[in-house]
Amino acid sequence: MAWNLLDFRFSNPLDCHIYLRTVVAKDYITVQVFGNTATKKDITIRNWVSETIEPECIYEVDPELGMDEEIIMEPGYKGYKAHAERVIKGSDGSVLVEALPDSRYLPADRVVRIAPKQHNKDIQPLSKPTQVTETNVLTEF
Repeated sequence: MAWNLLDFRFSNPLDCHIYLRTVVAKDYITVQVFGNTATKKDITIRNWVSETIEPECIYEVDPELGMDEEIIMEPGYKGYKAHAERVIKGSDGSVLVEALPDSRYLPADRVVRIAPKQHNKDIQPLSKPTQVTETNVLTEF
């Protein structure tokens, strides 16, 4: 149970009952819909990445490091812009394509500590290590 978060709401436009079975795991949620097969439609979700966003590299000076010594504090990772669409095929042969909301996954910067004499790089003053959070996922509606 979680409070003050987004709830999923479903409505049944059919003239028969449906049964939703959900499975929640660490990295995914699966929803199965059971009902009258006469009303079944073939639905496919297509998705693709439209842009890859490279992470920045931030250098922090650490006077305790020897020359040419580096410590990777955060490895960083790429971000992405993605698109998706739902394709609904009716039993009569009709096809309906619906655009789904675009998604944007922000990159996380690579953070490297270096010795003071390595001034040929863009250097940030020494700070606390960056914490990776799960707030770097944006969905545009």
